[in-house]
Amino acid sequence: MQAKPSRRVYTLQPPRDGDKVQARARVVWLIRTGRLPRPSLVPCTDCGHVWSPGERRHEYDHYLGYAGAHHHDVQAVCTLCHSAREDQRAPDRRARSIEGLKRFSHARAQGPCVNCGQDIPPFRNGRCNSCRSYWIKHGVDRTSWSRRRPAQRLIHSSSPETPEATPQVPPRTT
Repeated sequence: MQAKPSRRVYTLQPPRDGDKVQARARVVWLIRTGRLPRPSLVPCTDCGHVWSPGERRHEYDHYLGYAGAHHHDVQAVCTLCHSAREDQRAPDRRARSIEGLKRFSHARAQGPCVNCGQDIPPFRNGRCNSCRSYWIKHGVDRTSWSRRRPAQRLIHSSSPETPEATPQVPPRTT
């Protein structure tokens, strides 16, 4: 008995208004089933550019929007014309994105590192790069005494009841 080759079955859900992901998936489905040619095989609707290897690619544009009734209404355009169409639809889109980036520029802390106090520009959460990498690796801030020279570190005893448990500074050797 001969086995049948497996074939992937695409099932279409009812169209949802404004769903970009579903609209793009429907166009991909139309291309895979052969009902719509690949966009690079069709000349650009706006400028007439014919695709050849090494040149700008062509894309399908949902020129009527992403409403459920218009998921299959697409036009093949080159990337330059598609960008121009997007700019015509929302001319303030780039300005809004730049304004949004400016809005979050205050989130980066200014001044010295909150942990070690070094006067280098902090990376994230007010920490310099070395303090941040330690914090990511260990989950805690490294203490300030660990950055001192070994002769300046405090000696701690294991039991707090003994008189030796009080921190002592070792004599400095030269």
